[in-house]
Amino acid sequence: MREILFRAKRIDNGEWQEGYLFDDGMVETKHYFVGWICVEPYKGTACDTWTITGIDFCEIDPETICQYTGLKDKNGNRIFEGDIFEFDDEVWESSNTDCGPEYDSWDVKNYGAVGYCDYSASFDFTKYKYNENSVEADLHENNTLDFVEFVSELEVCGNIFDNPELLKGE
Repeated sequence: MREILFRAKRIDNGEWQEGYLFDDGMVETKHYFVGWICVEPYKGTACDTWTITGIDFCEIDPETICQYTGLKDKNGNRIFEGDIFEFDDEVWESSNTDCGPEYDSWDVKNYGAVGYCDYSASFDFTKYKYNENSVEADLHENNTLDFVEFVSELEVCGNIFDNPELLKGE
């Protein structure tokens, strides 16, 4: 079973905070918090009293909430929704001529943002710098290479909040 964690930017200083996600329970003025509750080693049932040894919560910007995917990059860093990867890719372009369609391609550094894909019911690339690209075909149509294997050999190079320019097409 994967660890359920979240990451979001703090309201007070704009830094990233990882931890569990909580809300204040208020319907009209809902505030979100990310943080940790430290408890002594738990050996009982859900109804038992827990001994809390530490609490560290901070209010976060709900627009920046990202869930941990359960995956790690090549450096062992956790991969969250919104993380961006750089990879070698090939972009194809077609044009119609008198003789029929012609295709041209060129090699590029592409960037993909991680998100939850409803179609595959899993985490995957959900946005690219170049929308039509060969990695999409490599990952899902032509090969047995899957997203987990692909990103485990790559390094997170940014995220959609701090580095949106990485996904802007040319």
